[in-house]
Amino acid sequence: MKSAVDKLRRGYKIAEIGALLLKQHRSEQPINSRTIGKMASLHGLPEKLLQYLDLETFSDGKTTAYSNPSKTKRCSLSQVKKILQRELTTDSYEKIAWISPSAITASIGQVHDARLNDGRRVAIKIQYPKIQEELHTDLAVLGLAALPVSRKFSRTKLQTYRDELRQSLEREVSYHEELRALKAFSN
Repeated sequence: MKSAVDKLRRGYKIAEIGALLLKQHRSEQPINSRTIGKMASLHGLPEKLLQYLDLETFSDGKTTAYSNPSKTKRCSLSQVKKILQRELTTDSYEKIAWISPSAITASIGQVHDARLNDGRRVAIKIQYPKIQEELHTDLAVLGLAALPVSRKFSRTKLQTYRDELRQSLEREVSYHEELRALKAFSN
């Protein structure tokens, strides 16, 4: 569990990103690579926001932490193996012959190329440790950040928005929900 100080630091970083985005928006500047890098480094809600933004609005065209995901990987191969040993049955874990040390990263986890003992190529998707706790912290910060604008908008509308965002993020962190959706799609 993260300490209160860690949560405050994360909240401060998110507020700092919010201030940068607001400044760039007010001056009608595109989002720059520095802001993108800060958002991507936090993962969770800030990085999820990047997925919703139009990438063509980024101003300087430089490669950033976001456009080069290998730079933002949070779990080493040894950490990935520990997570898999904890989450899978022994029989399932022992079917894995090889896992690539490189990964494609996303806002809540990363995906590794892997091969099973029978030769089949598979993707192994893991969540970052404590990502659910980070998302709850991010949502709390979002709630605090919304207080100044709550006078302009109905408190009910802001609460509805936060609730929908929370439910959407909870669905996303549920890999069981994702499996159910994949099975439904394949039928």
